[in-house]
Amino acid sequence: MARGTPMRHDDPTLQKCRALLQALYGARLHGVVLYGSCARGTEETESDIDLMVLLEGPVDGAQEIRRIWEVLYPLQLESAHLLSVMPVDVALYNRGEYALYRQAKAEGVAL
Repeated sequence: MARGTPMRHDDPTLQKCRALLQALYGARLHGVVLYGSCARGTEETESDIDLMVLLEGPVDGAQEIRRIWEVLYPLQLESAHLLSVMPVDVALYNRGEYALYRQAKAEGVAL
């Protein structure tokens, strides 16, 4: 990733993440949003790739993170960047009750 250039939604790593999450969750997956420095084009060499995983709720964060990492771990081993995933109830995301959700909606890139 070149600094100043937002990560593209068609980046191969992102597309693999999206496909693996779709296979895991099926219709429960409402979307995946790239947010943070990679979405803004302000990432540094050590920046992680922040992904918000929008799920039909309710969402048990700890349980969902375990499920997600079971499928994403092999991809993480191939990636030069740390993948950081946050499972979120899509209804809470859409209401924008938290600043992080509003920021992801404003600056994020839907995959």
